[in-house]
Amino acid sequence: MPSSVAHTKGQMRELSPYEFEKFVAEVWSAQGFATTVRQQSRDRGIDVEARQDGVTLAIQAKQYGEGNTVGSQEVRNYATLYQQNVTIDRVIIVTSAEFTTPAETLGRDLDVELVDGTQLAELALEYKIPITNFVKLTESPLANAVKVADRLRIPYNDHFVKAWAKEVDIALSELLDFDIRLVD
Repeated sequence: MPSSVAHTKGQMRELSPYEFEKFVAEVWSAQGFATTVRQQSRDRGIDVEARQDGVTLAIQAKQYGEGNTVGSQEVRNYATLYQQNVTIDRVIIVTSAEFTTPAETLGRDLDVELVDGTQLAELALEYKIPITNFVKLTESPLANAVKVADRLRIPYNDHFVKAWAKEVDIALSELLDFDIRLVD
């Protein structure tokens, strides 16, 4: 069942900030960039680094809930990434929410590309990047099966969850390239 932009935006808002960074990296990877999600303690404002054909992008990912906006002060702060690292060719701020009008104006003035939640959702749909890939797998196999069924909007009952839990656990662990085993 195809997803809508509104549904995809809602799913993006449910991700943790780190899951959102991984999701943003995946969107740029799908566009042909080699991406790296930086460790939070060392990111210096760069959450995702993306490289393609000698061009390096510094991407700041802002995972905000509905009704929140990215303002001009944040755009101003991240515009300085050009000065912090001479290898950066472009600065991009990506959010699950929206930008204020002053932020959009400042972004144009400072040559900072802004990608709002609607644009990001459209890219995710265009490149067929399922947000389910970024479900946090720290719970029991039964809880993971319920979480995936909920995310995919699959009706389920206790029998279904018990029968499906081990397979979901193994498949998601492999799909997410996590080195974890939640089922013996």
